[in-house]
Amino acid sequence: MDKQLIMDICDKLDTDIPALKTIDIDFGQFTPAERPGVALPCCLVDVAYGNCKDTDGQNQQVTATITLRIAHNGLGKTSTKSPQRSEALAALDMIRDIHLSLQGWDNNGSFDPLTRTSAAPEKRSDGLRVYRITYQAQFVDCFDI
Repeated sequence: MDKQLIMDICDKLDTDIPALKTIDIDFGQFTPAERPGVALPCCLVDVAYGNCKDTDGQNQQVTATITLRIAHNGLGKTSTKSPQRSEALAALDMIRDIHLSLQGWDNNGSFDPLTRTSAAPEKRSDGLRVYRITYQAQFVDCFDI
């Protein structure tokens, strides 16, 4: 896996989305039953190589899936009559800002432009609101010596 890709995405989000209090690699921080050890709102990043094809020597064409898990405290009521509606839906503005930051970004040609492939909320019972957004990018993984 390419740690530089994860670091580049984290750095991009840190620069572009100052409202995020924690940006980190996803080590399963939301798995425990107790509250996560991260400051909210936060974005956890992970990368998987779903499709790799040999090109020549040790080099491969890689299609990477980048998964973002964006979390904030769920605030409950969002009905049209609720005074908390705007605050409860503010996370959607942050998700839009994250998408505007990453969609089409190629880190100066380090990889093909990122393309969002899916976005959905996760079902949780702990009061934490988590959105999972995936992007894809392609690049050549070079190992020629």
